[in-house]
Amino acid sequence: MRILHVSTLYECDNVGGLELAVKKVAEAQARLGHEVMVLARDCKLHSHSLLKEVNRVKIHRIKSLSVYSPYLTFPLESFDDGVFKSVDIVHGWGGQNYYFVYKALKKAKDFDKKTVNYFIGVDYLRYHYNPFMRFFGYLYQKNLTKRVSKLVDLALVTNEYEKYILEKIYKKKAIVLSHGVDEIYINTPNLAQLFRERYKIPESSKIIAYIGRIHKTKGLDILIRSFKKIAEEIKDVELIIAGKGDATYLNRCLKIAKKLNINKKIRYLGFISEEDKIGLIDAADVVVLPTRHAGESYPLIMDEVRARGKKLLAFSVNPSIASYNFVIPVKGMEDLITKILEILEFKNNKLKDQSKPLLWDEIALKLVNLYENI
Repeated sequence: MRILHVSTLYECDNVGGLELAVKKVAEAQARLGHEVMVLARDCKLHSHSLLKEVNRVKIHRIKSLSVYSPYLTFPLESFDDGVFKSVDIVHGWGGQNYYFVYKALKKAKDFDKKTVNYFIGVDYLRYHYNPFMRFFGYLYQKNLTKRVSKLVDLALVTNEYEKYILEKIYKKKAIVLSHGVDEIYINTPNLAQLFRERYKIPESSKIIAYIGRIHKTKGLDILIRSFKKIAEEIKDVELIIAGKGDATYLNRCLKIAKKLNINKKIRYLGFISEEDKIGLIDAADVVVLPTRHAGESYPLIMDEVRARGKKLLAFSVNPSIASYNFVIPVKGMEDLITKILEILEFKNNKLKDQSKPLLWDEIALKLVNLYENI
């Protein structure tokens, strides 16, 4: 099968979970023997190469302009007709948010191609922390969601909540298909002891972990302010931060920690290997996602923590977060402090349901089967 994925961002700097999901699926489908291409905007990392191949996936880039947000990314040149003529299926990612993806799906219909869209973060802008985005962004999002719903032959969502919203408000039937994890998260033995030894963390120390992109929308400053009260209640506790991103925001967070006199109890590890990431999840008493980002409907860290037999503690800014039984939803800073203290005292964040998330290869195969059905 010849498959074209459309993602505004692909293999660019500081991409999020959606872009990583596209990459994992595209490369897994290529390994299955399909011809796979990704259509994406140009970016600084690849400004001199608009067509290349990475891990058997052909990447076709279009010169584009973003205004205010990646959502408002406008192609500055025409899409190549030959790209659309040569494929069997066109799979958009977040087309109800990204104008670039919407335009590509619309172009696909000019050639009577079967189309798919992963609706990720349905209507989430109505919960956005920025009033401008809550009003004008939501109007834009609703309009684009209506258009994309009429364009696509198959609608996919990652959770039952967004399936309900899509079907009730936009009259579009949807299939729930989660994202996946790499096999290493399923098959690797427990690395907690190895991680503690590598980073010289005493057995007696309790660990609160943040793992992810460093950005204001992720709420790391909220976690640091909350950690002040937690450290007052529990003396032998550390906050470990792993990830890379906005250096200015990170410095601001570390300055907050110093001002609150808790900086000696906080470690910033920067970007860490997958092995260390697994070790940190295994060693942590609780992994926290204190996000402000209402579009966080299916954070990939959720399944990675789940694969290691634990629950993720996450702000439920988006209602879909609370719908997962492997997430402990949190509302506000006080609730965050209370729930972290409860977990540290009673160690009650282990999963009772030991079912594992799907692997990316399994997700890729399920998608191919769905393509064939349409």
